[in-house]
Amino acid sequence: MSMKIVLIPLALLVFVFIYPFAEYNIDCPTGIEDPRGNEDCTWTKMMFWEAVATLSLTEYGFPPDRLFFAQEVNPDAWESQSVVPMMLATAVTICLVKVREHEREKSKRKIEEWK
Repeated sequence: MSMKIVLIPLALLVFVFIYPFAEYNIDCPTGIEDPRGNEDCTWTKMMFWEAVATLSLTEYGFPPDRLFFAQEVNPDAWESQSVVPMMLATAVTICLVKVREHEREKSKRKIEEWK
């Protein structure tokens, strides 16, 4: 296991952190002008919000952060975003990788002592 494995939870953390800001600035086309585009855009945003809620554990009862948005401005972020679970997952992954690297170095030293 190398430090590359840390990139997975780190990328998910960045997604959970950035998506609410990106979603807030992307407007879907109106249903009157482009009904198909409106449906596709709304569905895509909904799926990404479900991913954010799942990664934030708010879908399973974990409390949202409510740090970056007011409820009136972005109610989805108010109810569904929490960066704490992904920060914790990233930190645990980093710790596990560092412990594993330390154990490998320790075992290499022992093998060299036996020679």
